[in-house]
Amino acid sequence: DVESWTWIEHRAPLVRGRDGQPATLLARGFYDLRLTGRHRGPGLVFARVGPVWQARPWLALAVNYAAFTSSTPPDGALFWEQRLEAEATVTGRFGALSLSHRQRAESRWRGGSHRVRYRLQARASLTPAGSRVGASLWEEALLDLAAISSAGLAQGFFENRAGVGVSWA
Repeated sequence: DVESWTWIEHRAPLVRGRDGQPATLLARGFYDLRLTGRHRGPGLVFARVGPVWQARPWLALAVNYAAFTSSTPPDGALFWEQRLEAEATVTGRFGALSLSHRQRAESRWRGGSHRVRYRLQARASLTPAGSRVGASLWEEALLDLAAISSAGLAQGFFENRAGVGVSWA
């Protein structure tokens, strides 16, 4: 199945620092719309909000509230999920190349159930100097912490995502 994901993220400083530079605390709003062949209409409509703290030039910490609606293929039954998330992202810049590694812990509520998931994402982005357009590659592993047993970490590994994208600043 092929999916189309449309991500829009906006970060704005809550307080301005010296010389008009953003302070370390930013408000983030994130919206994601996914269209897939498995669903009738949108496969997912997702929103995330929360503060981001730039602890170091290479380290960002965030706490988010997220909510989304989706449907279960093939019957199209709608469901809602809410999450509380805590994440840390390490980023290194090498000229036009940016490499990042994000770790996110999620506490998820859907229907009457609660799950805890851990996500590991690696991303490479290339934006040439002076350009507003860039390209990115990413890979993410999702682990269901409740499913990990004495048999090992592989029991909790339930999804792997990879993607390519174009960005515009």
